[in-house]
Amino acid sequence: MAQAGADGPERGSRSSGRHRNFVRTHVFASARAEELNTRLQNASSDERGARLKRIFEVHLETSEGQKETRYVLAKSVGWGWLGYHAFLTGRRLSGFVPPMLGLRDGILYMEWIAQSAPGDCPEREIEQRDTSASYVAARVRRLNLGAGSISGADLQRQGNGIGLLAKALSKAYGAVVTDMLMQPRVARRIRQQPCPVPTLIDGNMQRVEWIVGPNGPLKTDYEHHGLGKEELNVIDPAFDLADTILNMGLSPENEDKLIRRYIEESGDIGVERRLFMNKLLAGLWAMKQAQEHLFGSPHPSLPRTRGRVGRGRQQECHRRFMAAWDFLTVQAARHCSHYCERTAQPHWRSPLVALDIDGVIDRRLFGFPCTTAAGIEALSLLQSHELSVTVNTARSVAEVKAYCEAYGLAGGVAEHGSYLWDAVGQRGRALISAEAARQLAELRRSLQVIPGVFLDDRHQCSIRAFTYRDKPLGLVATVVKAIRSLGVGDGALGPLRTLLVSHLMTELGLDKLSFHHTSIDTTVVAKEADKGTGLTALRDWVVGADAETIAVGDQEPDLAAFRVATLSFAPANIGCAREARLLGCHIARHSYQRGLLEIARALTYPQDRRLDRDVASQMPSGRSSDLFLDFLRAADRHWTTNLMDALFDLGRFRIPGWQADSHVGRNKR
Repeated sequence: MAQAGADGPERGSRSSGRHRNFVRTHVFASARAEELNTRLQNASSDERGARLKRIFEVHLETSEGQKETRYVLAKSVGWGWLGYHAFLTGRRLSGFVPPMLGLRDGILYMEWIAQSAPGDCPEREIEQRDTSASYVAARVRRLNLGAGSISGADLQRQGNGIGLLAKALSKAYGAVVTDMLMQPRVARRIRQQPCPVPTLIDGNMQRVEWIVGPNGPLKTDYEHHGLGKEELNVIDPAFDLADTILNMGLSPENEDKLIRRYIEESGDIGVERRLFMNKLLAGLWAMKQAQEHLFGSPHPSLPRTRGRVGRGRQQECHRRFMAAWDFLTVQAARHCSHYCERTAQPHWRSPLVALDIDGVIDRRLFGFPCTTAAGIEALSLLQSHELSVTVNTARSVAEVKAYCEAYGLAGGVAEHGSYLWDAVGQRGRALISAEAARQLAELRRSLQVIPGVFLDDRHQCSIRAFTYRDKPLGLVATVVKAIRSLGVGDGALGPLRTLLVSHLMTELGLDKLSFHHTSIDTTVVAKEADKGTGLTALRDWVVGADAETIAVGDQEPDLAAFRVATLSFAPANIGCAREARLLGCHIARHSYQRGLLEIARALTYPQDRRLDRDVASQMPSGRSSDLFLDFLRAADRHWTTNLMDALFDLGRFRIPGWQADSHVGRNKR
């Protein structure tokens, strides 16, 4: 439940009415209670409006005449056994959730604690982090399901979380057909991952689910997100930790402190081995929910708007979607970087190797950008030969910094040549003029008020704008969406209409700006900046004008870098091969990360810069303890190899229930 003032009293809260010897109780329909109810409904995250929630003002009086006013929240949790678990779970989690006042006719009663204006501070962040770790550990201790109790349970029928994760990861094998064939096998492998502490998890660790009580943070809506028809149906508490890391935006240092505290209080010493896959699930689930809410009907109690969801709600859904996308991208980079071999700290020296990210280091395989096994090997090879590896990308400054930190890169050029980042010296430099910056700010303000237009707030020296498409038009569009879209949730990101952007820029007189579209966005940049000017400025800033530069890219904006670089290379997926060759660019035989691996081997063996040698990965093959790495290897294989593998997967032809245990079989008979 999302709310401004959440539904629960503090830890070590005041005693209930009977413990204070109250002899009179009156429920009043006050203006204050109506105000709280309005806030509650406006802030509710339950888009379906299926739960009844109402706050009551209660006046209490003791035998001595002392009077006290309290507020009680009543919310529906289901009839019979459907409601008992909410009440019993609340009792077992006493100290972390609102104390139960009672359960009757499917309605759960608890005290409502009014909240002051929100305000973040370092002390509160630390308290929130530590309480979250203790709360998840308490669920492990007090709500453990036990291996025996779930051995015969069939979570596959409504395994929404596992199904979503399998659908995304199966895209490593290819699009449209192969991924569908591989989904059952991928789901089986995910389910086979051990979880020694099966638990009734919370399943929703958003910040708005927490309130501040007199003695510390309290968790609201603690009982119904983990298991249920429309819920995750996941029983690994590592998901709650991953969801906490996502929603709190924890740094690696704070993430480590969260995990350490959880392990100390739960005894779950193997959680770190399970954490990354749960991070993937947490991010994908957040993206899916954000899009469902974006395209969903408005809450029945909310004022009607012209769109499906009010503009404020739309923007909040978009921010949640982008936060999850960013989380997945950065976490995947950090995870993959563990396999990169580094022989030295990042440094500046000639030559500078400037790599594009999208299409070269990364591919949008799983609904978010990520490298593959060949990409990991290519980065390792470049860094093991002590080359100064940088990025030259359309990505934001924040993303460039994150990639430099994850992969140990020396620095990079961000936002189409608009900003330089020196990771060695930890310094940055904007390359656009004050007038261009002013025009970008003016256009940003204009775009922000247009319904259906969404911005990526991470971009500061350029503008990255989106819209959402909910329905592909026709068979061709459906196939294109399956291949090129993010593939998560009910919609896909798309660029703005050309006429809209052109009209705005002309009307506002924005003569210092230009724009172009990609398959998922519209980018507006200063005319004075491009990847070529950015690469030149980086070279002159950190090494010197005489330094050699090597550019690797795959799209038209990379041509500007090819023009100024000493050498230029591209994988076979380059979208402007003819123009690139005219600029002297060497094009690899293979696409994407396998192409990058070809290029890396040519650069690290300068006596033989041919791009026609074998590029079979040198990384260990076969199933590893890291399931995700196996999917990254599959992404590098030819699609025909993966298709044949999928077609001859005998596990797909098993009769459902054939290997069920005898007890379940007898029950079925």
